[in-house]
Amino acid sequence: MKKYYLQYDYGTGNNAGPKAKKDINRILATDNYQQIKVKFPKNKFYRLIQAPIIWKKSMVNIHDSIIVMQYPLYSDLYNKFLFKEIVKQKKNNNKFVVFIHDIETLRNTPDDEESIQKEINRLKVFDYVICHNDSMKLWLKSEGINVPMYSLKLFDYLSNSKKYSNNLNSNIINYAGNLNKALFLKQKFSNKKIYVYGPNKAVNFSSAEYKGQYLPEEIPLHINQGWGLVWDGDSITSPKGNMGNYLRYITPHKLSMYIRSGIPVIVWKQSAAYNFVKSNNIGIGIDLLTDVDTKLDDISISQYTRMRANVLELAQKLNEGYFTKEALGKFEKYCIDEYAKK
Repeated sequence: MKKYYLQYDYGTGNNAGPKAKKDINRILATDNYQQIKVKFPKNKFYRLIQAPIIWKKSMVNIHDSIIVMQYPLYSDLYNKFLFKEIVKQKKNNNKFVVFIHDIETLRNTPDDEESIQKEINRLKVFDYVICHNDSMKLWLKSEGINVPMYSLKLFDYLSNSKKYSNNLNSNIINYAGNLNKALFLKQKFSNKKIYVYGPNKAVNFSSAEYKGQYLPEEIPLHINQGWGLVWDGDSITSPKGNMGNYLRYITPHKLSMYIRSGIPVIVWKQSAAYNFVKSNNIGIGIDLLTDVDTKLDDISISQYTRMRANVLELAQKLNEGYFTKEALGKFEKYCIDEYAKK
């Protein structure tokens, strides 16, 4: 069996949007997966006309193979024909696995069952699904996905080599992300030092210190002590709205970034990520952001040191592609067992 992955141009920049997809592709390349490079014209009209032809050409002579894809795909424009082509390619005895990064309808329109089913029907074409965690797996199953599924647990995070500091100052809270979406930072919720990183600093955060914007591969070099905060929205009581609901099902890539930085984390107790944080003793959970000082003050130096040691063990794994390789190993075994039945 040959092994392939689809490679799109995800662009560059100081945002973490395509970081997880790029890392998975880099890990695949080191694990003997061959690249199927799909390059579409920049002109939208020509993309629309030529995309089906380009896709078919890229798949010529590929058979009896494992093919890895990442979802959402390059553009919704291609979804109209791409999933039909996957079904056709199965006739060549190909097996398709998908890494799920986002489920758009679960994030944006969780009450629109018609839209959800449309997206679920797309995912049904795959032979194997790698999703964020068990909460997402249960949701996908409840919506009709009945192929084998595997929980990734954490997204790997490849970054520049880092020497971890021995400074154990636990009185700093770090937040990194799109600051336009982090309006909760406009409100005072802690007496600790708060350092923020990221693009779109459009508002003043009176209780936080802006520390700059860095490439995703470099930001772990700049976050060295304290805690990493995983929070969203404009409320300090709880992550509200669609994003709050979405946190119940996802393992944010931000979590991996903090771990790779070498610091324990603070997460919402009702988020799916809390189960992983708690079971691996790499941070704390809170119900309200205003509870954070009380929770942190209860953590002793020895407890923080133990959490940080656990984080550093995971940080090494993330930089080696451990979780991606483990998921692929499960899928490859599944494929071998399926072929053996024939």
